[in-house]
Amino acid sequence: MSAMEIVRIAAVGVVGALLALTLREEKKEFAVAVAILTGLLLTVEILRLVAPVVTFAQDLAGKLQGGAEYFKVLLKCIGVCYICHFAAELCTDSGESAMASRIELAGKATVMLLALPLLRDLAELSFGLMGL
Repeated sequence: MSAMEIVRIAAVGVVGALLALTLREEKKEFAVAVAILTGLLLTVEILRLVAPVVTFAQDLAGKLQGGAEYFKVLLKCIGVCYICHFAAELCTDSGESAMASRIELAGKATVMLLALPLLRDLAELSFGLMGL
């Protein structure tokens, strides 16, 4: 990652924010659309930058016994968190804070459901170590 990539990401964010702010006075629906589009552009760029880290972590997890399965769950949980956070922020920016709270709650419930197999494995390991 170079300094120019960070400058480009920051510039897109600032321009998008200023454009949304300018449009919010006259055309609120356009301001929301600009915010969504800017957020999507930034997310795609960030995912592109983070891809080598994910590849490294996948390789590392593949070398661990059972690590690949746990890594998949971890990635899914991280994805759910980012998607829900992004959606909740858009709802909050649109003045729908109650909807944003429900999206965050749905994200938390989904993460709990995704983590159940990990909790089961952890409990089985703990019980095995205790001789139960």
